[in-house]
Amino acid sequence: GLSNRPLPAYGAPVIVVEVLEQPRIDTKDDAGSMYYYEPLTMVAGAIDSDGDFVLLHYDMRRFEPYKTVA
Repeated sequence: GLSNRPLPAYGAPVIVVEVLEQPRIDTKDDAGSMYYYEPLTMVAGAIDSDGDFVLLHYDMRRFEPYKTVA
């Protein structure tokens, strides 16, 4: 459910760093976009294409617990 974000890749894990008490509202998309005014409710860390650990804001409803394959 993150086709509007460059990170993380589908199936890649993130580390939840903070769950925000008050969501930040994403206003960068146009009013006609389904992502307009998306509530960003958590800060999560992911590894970008350069191998850097970056912190980004997300709507936590788009995530599910990460499960490893045994």
